Amino acid sequence: MAMKKYNVALTPQTNTNYFDALVSEAKPYTSGFCIGSKSIPHITICQFFIDASKIENIWHEICNKIDHASMNISFESYSNITFDDEIYWLSLLPSETDYLFHLFDIVSDHVTSIRTDNYDPHLTLFNYIKKNHDLIQKVLVPSLFIQTKFELTLGICDELGQIKKIILRT
Repeated sequence: MAMKKYNVALTPQTNTNYFDALVSEAKPYTSGFCIGSKSIPHITICQFFIDASKIENIWHEICNKIDHASMNISFESYSNITFDDEIYWLSLLPSETDYLFHLFDIVSDHVTSIRTDNYDPHLTLFNYIKKNHDLIQKVLVPSLFIQTKFELTLGICDELGQIKKIILRT
């Protein structure tokens, strides 16, 4: 069988309309990437390639090692970064990073992470061009902070890491 790209991630169980509303408000200012129907909102734990015939066994091994499969996550800060001074990426930063790092360690004991840099828990909302920077700061940033319940899921993702379809839940 062919290798597929998977993403073990936390996806929202509640308040999904909050993320939809944020994106709807920002849609006119985005620059290509935006969570929504083509990219399920998520906090990546670990992305990896594996033969599709092995995925269910790996998933069960991971689930047997975790303490709890769902948790409340608070977003009290955000990241607004650029790698080229033209396109900015707006992400929510979770407060509960200790447990997210713990989950990353568990998952990466079972699969080889695609990441070669340090794990960086976040929920990317969208990207936008530089000329919209001040507008995004004024309009959206004040409404970014929320707490909601997330669950551990396994999804198939594209080359960017966007989850296209959730295939397994805890």
